Amino acid sequence: MSAVPEPQDPVRHGLDPQRLARAGDYLGRYIDDGKLAGWQLVVARGGAVVWNECRGLADIEAGAPVRPDTIWQWRSMTKPVTSVAAPMLSEAGAFALDDPVARWLPAFAAPRVYRYGPPFAPATVPSPEPIRVRHLLTHTAA
Repeated sequence: MSAVPEPQDPVRHGLDPQRLARAGDYLGRYIDDGKLAGWQLVVARGGAVVWNECRGLADIEAGAPVRPDTIWQWRSMTKPVTSVAAPMLSEAGAFALDDPVARWLPAFAAPRVYRYGPPFAPATVPSPEPIRVRHLLTHTAA
């Protein structure tokens, strides 16, 4: 059983199958050049999967190919996904970069910052400003 639904007709959803195939060919060069062992490209539009292509190996030692039900370890891939999604959501008006994070995470309403002392007994003071979305995206939260 596939972890991803069977693709629907991309043309019906306003996408060109030939252009989608070009994306697969482009990514295929990463396998040819030895930069990736394998990959899976899933494209969705309007909530419908319209493309699902797999190439290469999921397990090099076993020679197992990438399949639609391959489970991937993302590790630190949330950072690039978030760095693309957050500006898109901001531009769509879902939030402003200067919104305080406490709007969604009330536990962050009264942040404190390090003043002095050892790690096991630090002296802290109230933060001069709230932690804002932009602080999280730039790793500069107080």
